[in-house]
Parts: sequence; structure tokens; C-alpha cells
Amino acid sequence: MPSSFSAKGRSSADTAGAALRNTTPLYRALLPGLAEDAGEQVFSGYPSRLCLTRNIPKLYSPRAPGNTCLSTLRSGEHGSIEAPINNSKGCGGVMRVAPVGLYFNGRKKDIRDICRFGAETAALTHGHPHGWMPAAALAQIVHEVSQDGTILPEAVLHSLNTIDKIYPETKERIAFTNLIEKAIDLAAEDMDDLDAIHLLGEGWVGDETLAIAVYCALKYSVDIDSALIAAVNHNGDSDSTGANTGNIIGAQAGLSGIPEKYTEKLELRDLIIEVADDLWHDCRISEYGSERDPVMEQQYIEMTYGKRPCAVPVSWPIRWEGRIAA
Repeated sequence: MPSSFSAKGRSSADTAGAALRNTTPLYRALLPGLAEDAGEQVFSGYPSRLCLTRNIPKLYSPRAPGNTCLSTLRSGEHGSIEAPINNSKGCGGVMRVAPVGLYFNGRKKDIRDICRFGAETAALTHGHPHGWMPAAALAQIVHEVSQDGTILPEAVLHSLNTIDKIYPETKERIAFTNLIEKAIDLAAEDMDDLDAIHLLGEGWVGDETLAIAVYCALKYSVDIDSALIAAVNHNGDSDSTGANTGNIIGAQAGLSGIPEKYTEKLELRDLIIEVADDLWHDCRISEYGSERDPVMEQQYIEMTYGKRPCAVPVSWPIRWEGRIAA
């Protein structure tokens, strides 16, 4: 569920900023959500009405979040590209960045800004370039195939070109670009999927995760079943590669193009659709006028929309002392 927290965090930050003239940094909405994903509570200094997802009990179920994300949360700090918090290149950053690609719908936004925003979202917890650079690429790929009508092979190449332009001094860029280009080449080969995937890595680190996802999505761009089957059947971090493959082919196909067997009984289906719609349509409250949207205010300012008892009662403020429950 990392993407759900990322998406709600993005919408919360924008709605609060537009309505209250107070821009809330993304990390202040994202990180507590990830902490809740581990069944834990956030540290002192964050308000209790921080994120609507606090009111969704199912999101309190532990879902094996990565150690890098959890250790960053416990530290009380957040990283950036300029000031990395660690040297981790794990895949936890690219795993949660797909919502960024949906967010800029209809805006005259420089694609480089979308790419940078994806990178910064991952850099909150993953400091190595191979931890945040794949997130930059994925954000652009999702954006182009879902909103600009770009065909997938071109979107992948565009993302590499953008990264070359905005991070020319980052030496790890060359190895990352070479690996993604290798994935593109392998997708055009008549080769066993397992053999091809193992040439790209195992997916435990961000660059390998995205490379495997790109391979599967390109080779089976019109066959969602085959793309997902290939993505989750190898000897590495198959749930992560499967998730990123789903990000790409799902963005390309749209909800109506995804076989119903994957969506009919999907856990938290209504919440996921609601989050995607909110990102797509953006905040409908104007900072410079009198416009108001009661539903958006309920969801992202008052945090009362859909509220029900929390699975883990919270007493604020809370300080980190290992694993904490109120």
C-alpha cells in the first residue's frame, strides 16, 4: 500500500496549501502513512489529523514495509537528493512513486519537474541515486502513457533522456541508463523470460526493479496477464517487480482495460479509485478565490471523511521508543 499513502499525502498537502495558504511538505503526509503501514505510530511533532488514511483500519495491517523506510521514519529525519539521508538503493522509493505520474493531469507542467518530483519523493527515504533515479523515470513513464497518449517504448526512452538532462553530473546515471536500455533490448529478443530477467538482476534494488518491470511491460504490452506472470515468477523480489509492472501496464491500459478478475475483488478497491480520481482531478479549491469543495475539505483538511474507529488508538504527541502502541 505505499502508493496509497503517497497519493493521499500528495492530495493532503495540496488541498491544505490551497485552502489554508500553508503548503505542507509531502514528507509530512507521506511518512506517517508509511509508519502506519508497519503497524507503528509516528514520532512527536506531527499533528494527529495529518492524513485521511488514519481513518482506514485495513491500512494498519503490517504489509512488510522495507527496513530502509522504517529506519528513516524512526530517525525523525527526511532525505533529499542534495542531502541524502543514507546510501540505500533499495526499491522502496520507486515502489511508491506511481501516483506522481497521475497528479499533473491537464497542467502545463515541464516534464522535468514531474521527473524531479518523482526522484525527490523516493529520496525522502533512499539516498543512493539508484534508489531515487528509477522513481524519476517511473513517474514520467506513468505520466506519459496515462495522460499524453505516448506509446510505452517512447515513454521509456523519453524518461532516460530527461534524466540525462537534469542529472548530467550524477555518475550513477550511466549505469542506470545502460540497464534500462538492456531491458528494452531484451524485450525485443525471443528469449525465455526467466533467463532475460536474471540478466537484469533480482529486483532488490531500485534500478533492477524498474528494469525488470520495463522488460515485462514492453514484451507483453498488450497482454496484461503475461506481463504480470513474467514479473512475479523469478528468483528475486518478485512482489516489487510485479507492482512496478502493474504500475506501468495499468497506467497504459486504464481501469477499463484491466481484466476484471484483477479488480473485482481487489482489497480497498473503492479507496484506490477515489485516490486516483483525486490525483487526476487535483484540488478543486482555489487559493485565490472563494471556491470551496466540501468533500475535499472533509477528506484532506478536517480528515473526517469516512472516519471510523482507528485500529490502533493514538495518543499524541508520541515519541519513538522502538515499536510503540498507544
